[in-house]
Amino acid sequence: MMWHSALITSVLVASCLSCIPCDKEGKKAMEKYTILIQDQILEETLSGYLSIKNMAYAAQNQIMDYLNNEVRMMDKYTISDVVSEYKKSVDIIAGLEFTGIHLLNVIQLQFQKLQERIKPIIEEAENRKCPNKQDFDNCGLLVENYIQCDTCEEQKIICAGGPPSNQEYFEQCSCVCTKHTCFDLKTEYECTPCKDHAYNLEKVIDCGEKSKVIAENEDLILECQHDWYAKLEDGFKNHFHKNADPDIIVTDEANIEFRGIQKHESGKYTCITVLNSGVPVAKHVYNVKVKERPENVVEEHYLTLPTLPEELDLPVFELPTDEQPVIHHHQHNNTPFLAICGAVFITLILISAICIFIFWWRKKRTTQPQEKV
Repeated sequence: MMWHSALITSVLVASCLSCIPCDKEGKKAMEKYTILIQDQILEETLSGYLSIKNMAYAAQNQIMDYLNNEVRMMDKYTISDVVSEYKKSVDIIAGLEFTGIHLLNVIQLQFQKLQERIKPIIEEAENRKCPNKQDFDNCGLLVENYIQCDTCEEQKIICAGGPPSNQEYFEQCSCVCTKHTCFDLKTEYECTPCKDHAYNLEKVIDCGEKSKVIAENEDLILECQHDWYAKLEDGFKNHFHKNADPDIIVTDEANIEFRGIQKHESGKYTCITVLNSGVPVAKHVYNVKVKERPENVVEEHYLTLPTLPEELDLPVFELPTDEQPVIHHHQHNNTPFLAICGAVFITLILISAICIFIFWWRKKRTTQPQEKV
């Protein structure tokens, strides 16, 4: 039993640079993997067991070497993600209950997949790591907790916004002062402030000034938030005040809102984000100007002809029945013209017939002999 515990301890110490055993769940997963390999001695000869053990740890060491080469320290969130992926692979290997060469094939396959899953986790963590501060918006003071992979000891890292000189200053002098005391951001022990401490802290937390011009009676929102606030492990609040007004609004909200702002509310507004320990980490300044809204706005148009919409929606008025106007529709009607033409034609026929009859009657009389007296 003692030999069994010694084997587990030696394996964990040898792999400690990976940061995995620094996590409680990671340590349990590594012990589970070691016991899984140890149990093969019951299934194999001594030489067979030694071969399996050597190859199994060689497969695991590829992951450990990758982590050792890429990082020397990790934040606890990254360690937790890596441990979760490592534990998933060990559970799959143990769940299949293979032995011998089949076990080695499964181990090699699972650790290859594990490295593929871990790689983007490490890359993303390195991008977030200070002093790069790619998501820092170039202002603010952030203190992050990291784990040294070789000792599993916690170490605080300071991220200072602004130019590189700000980062250099706080790496050399991490002592800050609040209303109550001065303490070191890394060790949290009391300390003596460095030269120009207040000046350098002001430069780091300064997030600049913004101007806001708004019409009277409109709503105004002043934001006082950054994405990296989610990484602040200590609680914090936002302190709002106007000009040199000693009255400060302290709130957990990320912004302050003015409903129907009035002209007298113009001025300079300052928002300072302060940790519960009293350390300021960011400052926003807004210069607000409220303009009076004109009561009557007249727009002048020159040389512009009025236009009608494509569709007119005009009201229709109905007249009483007895007053309904008679609407005459002009149509081309040929009936009267045809009737006249017909009458003329018939009249001409009748006249012709009469003339013919008279001519015939006279001719007949002239041909008859006259009676003698």
